[in-house]
Amino acid sequence: MAGRSFSGRALLYMAAQISANVVGAVTSMVLARVFTQQEYGDYLQLMYVYTLFSGILIMGLPSSLTYFYSVVEEEKKAAAVYIVMLLLFGLGMLLGAVTFFTAPLVAHYFHDNERLAPLVRDFFLFYAFTLGGSYIRRLLVAANRYKFLMFYLPFDRVMMLLSFAVPALLGWGLENAVKVAVYVAAFKFAMTTFYTIKILPHAGVIWENRLAVKILAYSVPLGLSAAVGGVSKLIDRGLIGRYEDTTFFAVYSVGALALPFVGEISESVMTVLIPELARLYKQGEKAQFLKIWQESIRKTSVFVLGTMGFIMFFATPVIVALYGERYAESALYFRLYQVALLMRVTLYGHVLQAIGQTRQILYASVILVLLKVGTNLTLYKALGPTGPPLGSLALAFGLFFYMLFFIGKQLGFKMGRLWPWAAYFKVLAAALAAGLVGSAALLVPDAMLSSYAGRISEKLVRPDVTAAIKLVLGMATFLPVYLAALHISGALQDKDWQRIKAMTYGRFVKK
Repeated sequence: MAGRSFSGRALLYMAAQISANVVGAVTSMVLARVFTQQEYGDYLQLMYVYTLFSGILIMGLPSSLTYFYSVVEEEKKAAAVYIVMLLLFGLGMLLGAVTFFTAPLVAHYFHDNERLAPLVRDFFLFYAFTLGGSYIRRLLVAANRYKFLMFYLPFDRVMMLLSFAVPALLGWGLENAVKVAVYVAAFKFAMTTFYTIKILPHAGVIWENRLAVKILAYSVPLGLSAAVGGVSKLIDRGLIGRYEDTTFFAVYSVGALALPFVGEISESVMTVLIPELARLYKQGEKAQFLKIWQESIRKTSVFVLGTMGFIMFFATPVIVALYGERYAESALYFRLYQVALLMRVTLYGHVLQAIGQTRQILYASVILVLLKVGTNLTLYKALGPTGPPLGSLALAFGLFFYMLFFIGKQLGFKMGRLWPWAAYFKVLAAALAAGLVGSAALLVPDAMLSSYAGRISEKLVRPDVTAAIKLVLGMATFLPVYLAALHISGALQDKDWQRIKAMTYGRFVKK
């Protein structure tokens, strides 16, 4: 990793993640338009089951590579990778078998959706192939192979796009698309396995009991925490799937889906920083630890809070432009869930990993899930579908302050010193002000925009095209106002502007 700054590594990782998630989002958009709402709801329920079960059994094993690949002796690096790969593949086989035999129960849970059971059965091998290859992203980061990472992550999502969207566009139906997806997953697993063998010859040793025990001891608490955290994110949709029909499940899920790049920004930054933060904490350099963490929060908030400020005013055009007019109802839930971006400018679990407090992540996650089930079910009964997102937001704010208190206690800093409050609120104010000014684009009459689109082609006289034009107009206003507000408030420093210049038009200017 020598010769490449933390910011440089984070940007490369972030670019790979964002491009991959953009392709994943395109998959959802294509399927939402090609499938009926009933079929799209079936697809989303199938992927919900996969996400839920795989999140539980992945056991934090991919994340463990970020740590163990860096600390074990050179001759044991290959063994660490192969141990993780074999454990993941075995867990995937186990999970696939469980879903195969419990398919009727799964279908019964989702409002007695009889179409779901055969889809779950056809999908069971998908678990083994995807979990078996899920280590590759962390390996590429730990081994500083960012060039291949930037190829592989988008490629992985493109293959996912092809496996579902192409059969759908050809009219093969969801059943055949599921079978194609399993074959594609097998191909990707074979590809990652061959690549791993190429860069890490096993030298006759692919398993070492002591190392396996150490990996499990590190990853299991982390994995349990991640599993509980993953379940927490899925509780809301689980409630909707239980009490509402499949069509509304599709509408709600579109609103509950995260944007394809926002969450990856903080995740990418913190993933790259974990090794350095862990080193600083171990050496007792807590002031430097805090400085680096706060700097990451300040920089990340510019993107995350800026996105939130825009979405608060443009949620409906975003949904209609991306998914079509029949999902306009999703905008309400979409807007509610984006408020959580206020706390997504960093990942507290990654900070706790760096200071060796992985059990605390588990304790907080378990308590959150228990509270969320009771709170959101109660609010659903009282308020309907808006209850779960409101309950989730209230609990997220509570967790935010608890995490700050606990991390501050470990580092020896009070909460007021721990968080870069001044810089944070400057960015938030700039984002909301820019969003308010940019919302003037929403006042442009739809008829005027349709008339403009019609002069280009009558095929463009559609609600999604009108919504897309409003988004372009809104962004054209929002962005300069936002940057000006950041500059005036001092939320962006001179070094940030220099870096932005270097990353944009500065690349095309001859030295």
